[in-house]
Amino acid sequence: MDGTPVATKPTGVSHDAAARLIGLPPADLERLVGAGRVRRNDRNNYSVPVLVGDYCAHLRDADAMHPTQAEIAAHLDLSDRSIRELELKLALPPDYSRAAFRIAYVRQLREVAAGRASVTADALDLAAERAALAKTQREGLEIKNAVLRGQYASITLLADVLATASQAVSERFDHLPGDLKKACPQLDDAGRDAVVAVIAAARNEWVRATAELVRQRVAEYDEADEPELELQGPADEPRAD
Repeated sequence: MDGTPVATKPTGVSHDAAARLIGLPPADLERLVGAGRVRRNDRNNYSVPVLVGDYCAHLRDADAMHPTQAEIAAHLDLSDRSIRELELKLALPPDYSRAAFRIAYVRQLREVAAGRASVTADALDLAAERAALAKTQREGLEIKNAVLRGQYASITLLADVLATASQAVSERFDHLPGDLKKACPQLDDAGRDAVVAVIAAARNEWVRATAELVRQRVAEYDEADEPELELQGPADEPRAD
């Protein structure tokens, strides 16, 4: 022994082994080293405790930073388009962190699994669609029951009946002067004209009042937040809710 110190080989793992240890491709580990996120003993030697500690610190920092769409897409194994849709769907702030996006996305998946929400911004909301279908079915059943009880008829049917009745009444009014002349020959022309004028005024008022009533009811129906079925029936029978 001449007293010359013997060089000791640094203990640790190779670059490829270090990459396998933390589950990264060797090129990605090299980028982390180049960015100063992970330290190493030399180009092909890593201290395992230092490697693991540095990589965990990098993950914590990355979770707290605002990611690009490509980064969050790679993190969650989604497409860039899905990330853009989810940014709108999840209502995240512009400076959201990767951790905040991940938590919001997991909560969204829970809502989807429970049938209370949809995956993408343009997809149908299953819960809303089911609620709308149930409401439509309930209203249809209420109308059917009301029809069977004689408490409900469609607007088209009621309009046709009213038009037919009005036409019949108008035709009788048109024949009124001749009918009066036959039924009351003692009335002179002035008397018959007076009777016809009174009846014509009553007819005009009936038409005006009917039109106004229809207008008011339609306006009330349009202004209601939750319009109910307008079921007409006897006064002593309850309306269908």
